[in-house]
Amino acid sequence: MLSSSAIFAILLFALILLFFTNLPNLRTCRLPTRDSSRHDPEEAIRFSGALAGGSPASRTEISRSGAQGAGDRRAEWGVLAVTVLYAVSAFWNLGNLRSPQTFVPMAGSSAVMDFKAPAKPAMLVLFPGVGQGEYSIEVSDDMEGWFPVKTFTQDHVSVLKWQYITLSLTDSRRYLRIHCTSGAPWLGEIRLLDIYDEALPGDCTLPELTDEQNTVPERSDFRNSSYFDEIYHARTAWENLHGVWPYEISHPPLGKELLALGILLFGMTPFGWRFSGTLTGVLMLPLMYLFLRRLFSGKRKPSRDTVIQLAFAMKASLTEAQEMLKIARKSPLYPRIKRDTVIIYCLHNHISLVETEIILEDLNLPILGGRDQ
Repeated sequence: MLSSSAIFAILLFALILLFFTNLPNLRTCRLPTRDSSRHDPEEAIRFSGALAGGSPASRTEISRSGAQGAGDRRAEWGVLAVTVLYAVSAFWNLGNLRSPQTFVPMAGSSAVMDFKAPAKPAMLVLFPGVGQGEYSIEVSDDMEGWFPVKTFTQDHVSVLKWQYITLSLTDSRRYLRIHCTSGAPWLGEIRLLDIYDEALPGDCTLPELTDEQNTVPERSDFRNSSYFDEIYHARTAWENLHGVWPYEISHPPLGKELLALGILLFGMTPFGWRFSGTLTGVLMLPLMYLFLRRLFSGKRKPSRDTVIQLAFAMKASLTEAQEMLKIARKSPLYPRIKRDTVIIYCLHNHISLVETEIILEDLNLPILGGRDQ
């Protein structure tokens, strides 16, 4: 049964996908245009002036639409190829799919290892879960007199990172105890090693701490442990799933809810808590392509009006707008053309795009993006 947090995360993820896949065509995001049946000489002059020699669109221009369609298909295959290559490189060696899944709250409790015979462990390997606290590592021969060997602090930096603690024992002992002396830490797995790095057999009073021995790595690295800010974000995703009050609440919860989706699918593993972020990065490639395609009305090259609209959106100056038109190989704004004069005036006075459209409409001039170009 999915928790309420998981259901909420799934709904939010679906909403994000719905938003990006249904972005509006920006050609229709404009003020209502005038009746297209009315002939506007100024508009004809504007379109004819943008063509070399002042000639109207010819059969050559019309024939380019078919070539453009083929070019768009090539572009789509190219985007698909780049997306697949990026996905392979992003998910390759992203992280282990094996990590301890059961965590034990250790507040005020102890875990005792019984080696069945006197042993001399040289190293304690443990996988801290969430929470902070202090541990005292002690040994005994009869479980009555305990001798401290070492202390270990489980702070926020050690969360979800394999820890290797060297033990300096002078004598062999039958029992070893990990006692939580303060705080409320959670612990995932433990293993005791001898001087040859071989696992010491034994029974634990908390069997959940020794039930996933196949997950213990030879050393700690980014593939089996948390890395950088994952000590905050991955743990918060786990806390949300298990109803534990989150340690880090400085950011909105959506990102952690998305991380929780990966954890639900692949477990509390490095691959699981990195899956959602990596998948989002991969999906951004085709989504950005679709967004830009709609922004430029499905054309490989933006129209003159689209470039001008972008200049308004970027709050560009008149000089910057002219440079953008030059880069796009479009005719510059010319003050002898009435429509261009209005646009120049609005850019110079930092008038918004919406207000510019209203001024053009009031002057009975074509608004920006009023027709395909």
